Amino acid sequence: MTVWASKGTALQLSISSVYTTIAHLDSIDGPNAEVQSFDATALDSGVGMPFKPTGFVNGGAINAGGFFDPVGTTLQALTDLVTAPAVALWRLVFSDTAGTQWPFSGFIQNVPKPVAAVGDGLKFDFSVKLDGMVAYPT
Repeated sequence: MTVWASKGTALQLSISSVYTTIAHLDSIDGPNAEVQSFDATALDSGVGMPFKPTGFVNGGAINAGGFFDPVGTTLQALTDLVTAPAVALWRLVFSDTAGTQWPFSGFIQNVPKPVAAVGDGLKFDFSVKLDGMVAYPT
């Protein structure tokens, strides 16, 4: 099994048609896609409850956080998507030697929220709700 370091992994947003790395992130979590299913248990079913996929997938969300720069240009791009909500083009870029990318469309779901705490730097976190699914490489 090949193991890759997290260092170098990036979340990028298309700003004026140029994919730009969201600066100063220290965590990226997701996307957490979920296959929608339904309970297929009938009154005459056995003890085990069967579940079946509906054919739909909730693309989930990506949660990210890092060091807060109140005048940073990528922070401005994020807050612009809050004041004028819109679906944007994003991609998750991995640190593997192939430079694997997961492109997706999504919108800011949770506002970039600053967090100040004793013993830590000024940080922020936000989430991006996917519009559809990640275009997973095949």
